[in-house]
Amino acid sequence: MQNKKLWLMASLLVIVILGTGAGVYMYSRPAPVTKHPVTPVQEKSVPASFSKEQSKTADQGTRVEPITEFRPGTVYSGTLGEVTSIQAGRDINKAAFEYKQYQLKLKELDDKLSEKPVIVPSLSLPPVTHTQGQPQAISTESRSRLVVMSVKGAGTLTATLRSRSGTYTVKVGDTVPGFGTVSSITRETVTINNSPLPWL
Repeated sequence: MQNKKLWLMASLLVIVILGTGAGVYMYSRPAPVTKHPVTPVQEKSVPASFSKEQSKTADQGTRVEPITEFRPGTVYSGTLGEVTSIQAGRDINKAAFEYKQYQLKLKELDDKLSEKPVIVPSLSLPPVTHTQGQPQAISTESRSRLVVMSVKGAGTLTATLRSRSGTYTVKVGDTVPGFGTVSSITRETVTINNSPLPWL
């Protein structure tokens, strides 16, 4: 009886081991490959007038010369890399051209700024002394030849006057030779001996 139990347990253990091994084998095995029937490719019929040389060139395709220079208005065919490199080269050349233009403009501006403005020296003339017995007479003809060019300054104003004999920069109290003493200077009028001068 005891031998039967041992034999039954041993056989049960062998069945479990074999079942486990079979299960592992079935799941680890690759899936079967199903084969599809292969259909033969039919060759295209070539007309009799089509020579062997023409068929060789047709098989090889159309030969395109490599692109060495980009010419605007010309249509090119090529790979994406070739087209991209052409466009990149064009963009780089355009940027370099614009950079040179900006450099030239900057140089012109620097040259204009470096030019020194012409400074008209102010003339300080000694005051004219008049004798007591002679009144100071200025003819209207000579006064009309003296004109006001500009009035400058913030606190003390100075006027730039011009006559046939030259240009004068004066302030109130200065004397213009042949015309008289500057009586007043405002932004609107310059008077010599209480007579306003015309503007240029």
